Amino acid sequence: MATYHVLNAQIARYEGREIKDAEGKTYVPIQNDVQALHELTASDMVDLAGRMVMKNGSEVFNFGKYKNKSVEEVFKSDPSYYDWMMKGDFSLDTKRCLTQIKLRGALNKK
Repeated sequence: MATYHVLNAQIARYEGREIKDAEGKTYVPIQNDVQALHELTASDMVDLAGRMVMKNGSEVFNFGKYKNKSVEEVFKSDPSYYDWMMKGDFSLDTKRCLTQIKLRGALNKK
């Protein structure tokens, strides 16, 4: 029942909010519809905007000069890319996902 209540609250909060995909096309991913929610959660998208996707078990960029490159590897080879994205016009969800990946990489170094 708790999961049901959390899901309903999340749908109520985010239903109808527009986001942009990697190509800049606006769409509304959160709908109070089981099939739409399945398609959203079964996708390979890491962030809601589709700037990162899962490939072979790791996150890769889905746009720009590092398209199809591992996010963790890019952060190792070009650390300034993280800062550029955090200062850029990217969604809060994309920035949150980037930060989680960066922090996970920092923890794995220890």
